Amino acid sequence: MVLPSLRDPRLHLAAVIITIHVLGQGALGFAVSVPQILAAIVTCALIEVVYTVRRSGALVWPASAMLTGSGVALILRSVATEPGDHWTWVDWHIFAVVAGLSQALL
Repeated sequence: MVLPSLRDPRLHLAAVIITIHVLGQGALGFAVSVPQILAAIVTCALIEVVYTVRRSGALVWPASAMLTGSGVALILRSVATEPGDHWTWVDWHIFAVVAGLSQALL
């Protein structure tokens, strides 16, 4: 497994984006739930891991893919998700499909 170094700028960007997600959930009332966020991030990460393993045979931490999924979760909203409903699974599949398409098309 190849992990990113602590000097990798993607890790610093990930810390900023995670902070935005946490503030959005807690203080800003984003209408997005934790399962929706995780569906987008995990979908992109899985696509990247499978692609990299098939291409190079190496298991590499999917930092860029996780940032793509996180970006999708920051932008995409479902009208069925109420602000403050942090654990709803409603429309999680839409987040996964949009994130998967964005990762596959890169």
